[in-house]
Amino acid sequence: MAFLLLVSTQVPCLADTGRIGPSFACPRPSPVDGLSQMICDNPDMSREEMVFEQAYYALRQADGRVGWKALKIEAIALNTALRTRCGIPLAGTSDQTMPPGAAACYIDQTEKDRNGWLLRLTGLAREEASTCGFPIGSRGWPPIRLTAVSGQCRW
Repeated sequence: MAFLLLVSTQVPCLADTGRIGPSFACPRPSPVDGLSQMICDNPDMSREEMVFEQAYYALRQADGRVGWKALKIEAIALNTALRTRCGIPLAGTSDQTMPPGAAACYIDQTEKDRNGWLLRLTGLAREEASTCGFPIGSRGWPPIRLTAVSGQCRW
């Protein structure tokens, strides 16, 4: 059985700059979440957010109909824990000032959380979630298309 991960055809990572991510549209229309805007502004954070989302959707696919709700709850808890650990304000609070070191802390924690999810994946799902998150400068950089179909990433 082939693993299939569908990614929107409007992938924000396909900017002319060769930049990867984020998984949402930028710029953010409202300043109610400073972290989202910071992700839009920082290419390293943007890439990390994108590959984190790839792992999330691979795990969501693997967990199927039974496990996706628990995974969503887990993702929200990870986001809250990351914000607390890094001193990043919760979305919707009035002061969205980012503390010094917030970007590095975000990248470090997001990578740890993603790696934890990758350990729960097996076979083609794990390979796909790992391969699509290629390091900048590796084969296929910059991406022509970051679409995962049947266990393959197309650049």
